[in-house]
Amino acid sequence: MSNRLQELGQRMGEGFAAFKESVEAKLSAENAMTPEQRIRNAEAELAGRRAAESSAMRKLEDCRDESEKYKRYAEEADASGDGKALRRYESALADLAAKLPQLEKDYQDAAVRREACEEIIAGLGLNAQQNEV
Repeated sequence: MSNRLQELGQRMGEGFAAFKESVEAKLSAENAMTPEQRIRNAEAELAGRRAAESSAMRKLEDCRDESEKYKRYAEEADASGDGKALRRYESALADLAAKLPQLEKDYQDAAVRREACEEIIAGLGLNAQQNEV
């Protein structure tokens, strides 16, 4: 196992071994698979990992954008003296702040899984295309 893959495994934690085995099983050299099929499978696996990472990033960015929006609304409500609206916006901000750490973790996990998938594919000697999704 490459040093990079070991590092990613440490970042991923206890689920890494099962993840690695799952990806390797999908991409392993089976007698019935041609090299082209193995490469297509590797490309599909990598595309799925990139899509998951992109989705997690969008959710994180949406949460941050919404937080900024409610922060502006709260400032406007405070400036206008509308206490009821201010409490509503502060409550919305608190809800978003509670979601943010999990969304950040989900994004980091997705990025590590994508990187690990790339390393596994490289370790198997498959030349999956490196086009971004």
